[in-house]
Amino acid sequence: MQIPKSQSVMLIANNTVFDNSMTLIAGCADILNTIVSQNVHVILGVKVNSDDQENSVKQQLQEAVPNLKQHHIIFFEQDASVYNIARQFNPNICYHSNQITFDQLKQFIKSEMIQGPITAYFK
Repeated sequence: MQIPKSQSVMLIANNTVFDNSMTLIAGCADILNTIVSQNVHVILGVKVNSDDQENSVKQQLQEAVPNLKQHHIIFFEQDASVYNIARQFNPNICYHSNQITFDQLKQFIKSEMIQGPITAYFK
């Protein structure tokens, strides 16, 4: 799959950019930097369980993807929130790591299912 060049992209980061321990997966920052550098409006959705996880994700992204605007990182606690977030932003395409959110949105927003790190999908 080619790196997205759409005007706006929403990417659910759990298991695609961050692993289960909320650590940035090797190589994902390079891909995000490439997408952001192409003037693509990137919304990164991240499911977190605590303020500590949220702060850790923010810090990792600030260091690794400095041009990703911090207000484009959307944190949520429940998978059901993805539907509402995506409908508000209405991106050209949404990349999911969760089958439920994919099924909910695919009728409204072009969606792709990603099973694993984005490094395996975008070249």
